Amino acid sequence: MKIALIGNYGHQQFPLISYGGVESSVETTAWGLHRAGSNFFCVVPRRGPRFPRFRRGSRSYAYPFEIIETRRGPTGQARRKARGFIEEARQILQIERPDVIWCQGHWSVPPLLDLGTPILTTFQDSHEKRPGWMPRHENLFFRFVSRFLYELWAVEEWERERSLALPTGLVDEEYDLGTDRDDYFLWVAALSWGWHEKGLDLFVELARRNPRKRFVAYGTGNREIERRLRKIEGELSNFEFRGELLRGVAHRNAFKRARAFLMPTQILEALGRTVIESLSKGTPVIGSANGALPELIAEGCGVSSNDFARLEAALEMDFDSRRCFEHSKRFHVEHEVRELLRASDSILRRGALGA
Repeated sequence: MKIALIGNYGHQQFPLISYGGVESSVETTAWGLHRAGSNFFCVVPRRGPRFPRFRRGSRSYAYPFEIIETRRGPTGQARRKARGFIEEARQILQIERPDVIWCQGHWSVPPLLDLGTPILTTFQDSHEKRPGWMPRHENLFFRFVSRFLYELWAVEEWERERSLALPTGLVDEEYDLGTDRDDYFLWVAALSWGWHEKGLDLFVELARRNPRKRFVAYGTGNREIERRLRKIEGELSNFEFRGELLRGVAHRNAFKRARAFLMPTQILEALGRTVIESLSKGTPVIGSANGALPELIAEGCGVSSNDFARLEAALEMDFDSRRCFEHSKRFHVEHEVRELLRASDSILRRGALGA
């Protein structure tokens, strides 16, 4: 079985420099496929000349799997610009002729449907289903990154019959149990979400109400909010805004040194990848009960509630880091890839029987 893994159009991948939910899942899935010995290739936007090779520590080397770049570079978050990327990806697929296509975003599906190749597309959108996003087509199947999203979107019988719920995974390098804590509460998200959506306003309010506790925030993507956070940093001695959080060692250390990760998100979280990234460092999560968060935060690994008073009270609680770490192993990429391969094999056998 030859698999085409279609990446995201918005940001550079391989390597992903800053944080990105969809982009992170593209790279993680690719590594999982590689380590499983699968036959696959990736299609992503053109990468910049500064990052032609994968770096680990002081070593630099080419990726050990095939990456095909389009002529176009990343287009940012404007989905109207994605059409050019996926049209080029379609031309690549016509040449490479994979047996199955894994699309990491549903926006890439429409131009590919007439290729005649089965498509398994991932949904990780944090809002209600919109008309036309799950078209009924003989070659199209759906993967949701949480049980919550599956229950919300796969409503009709034919939708459920063609769908599975499966979270995105983490590679070995993400598992790093922190033992040297720095006793601060952490918030990490793209500032492009805004002031309320990811609960940044609630995080700042918790800092105001708890002057004896330390609060550290990371984020980039909105200069106005960055200026606002710098001002708050000057007003609150227990609050620190550190700007962009780069992938790699800095990203892992930020999570594994925290006392807890706070995610008081106000949106319908499709998954909440930062939750499992936190748990994989043994760091508990104090978050809202919106979207998929309740199914991620197991008992003893944090608190999930929409009651602000309960979230504030959780700042005083102690959690078992080892329990958080062990719970996070259910999100290892090997489980994700195994289930995706099983689903793809079933789809191909289904097509063969239908023929």
